[in-house]
Amino acid sequence: MKEEEGGFRSSTGGLPARELDFEWPQFQDRSLSLLATIYLSELPGIHDWLPSEGILLFFYDFETEPWGDDSEDYEGWKVVWLKEEPVSREFCEKPSNLDAGYIIKQRPLSFQEVVTLPFEDHPLFEEVEISEDDREAWEERFDDDEQWEEFDTGHIGGYSDAANGALYA
Repeated sequence: MKEEEGGFRSSTGGLPARELDFEWPQFQDRSLSLLATIYLSELPGIHDWLPSEGILLFFYDFETEPWGDDSEDYEGWKVVWLKEEPVSREFCEKPSNLDAGYIIKQRPLSFQEVVTLPFEDHPLFEEVEISEDDREAWEERFDDDEQWEEFDTGHIGGYSDAANGALYA
């Protein structure tokens, strides 16, 4: 995922489209914040484990910041899949029980196919078949701080940079 200007409907933050028919997720009598809206039709067709149509809405409770490792936290985040995409670009009203300070500024996203690898000390790295030249090119792209700004800020599927490559999502 990469933040982009114009033309894309997927985004981080903001509010959902007004015409969507769903029940806003609640936790401890509060509405959850919208983290992201992903229009599945904008994703490269490489994830056969995701629906190819509709939208995903990602919600989270920024007041209690649940991690999800405790069963009491499970209601503190929610992913909603809606099969129908909205036509209008009008947004719904903020729920009365959602503090305006917990509404993230909306920023557009774009998607492109990228290769992810586990870190070299990960047990699965030994199974990766990659030439020495390709490995050096892969490592060099992380040596230049300016390239980090152009690199994706997150991804769907693959190995996670945030967890040191230990997870496959």
